[in-house]
Amino acid sequence: MKNQIFELIKKRDHVSFAELCRDIPDFSGEFIFYNSALENLILWDNISQEGVDAMKHLLSNSQIFIRLVAPE
Repeated sequence: MKNQIFELIKKRDHVSFAELCRDIPDFSGEFIFYNSALENLILWDNISQEGVDAMKHLLSNSQIFIRLVAPE
């Protein structure tokens, strides 16, 4: 899943969590993804454990970054 997420972001330049849920098989699930430094800040709800693990790996290796964007 790490590679699928990375390739999708590389291809589109930026991707929302909604797009990850829609376009990455098994990304959606029953877990919550939050900022470990700010546990009250939920980044995305309904993510799979595999999705959480893949995102944490990509973030910890500085392969991807999360940034705040205004809703369109």
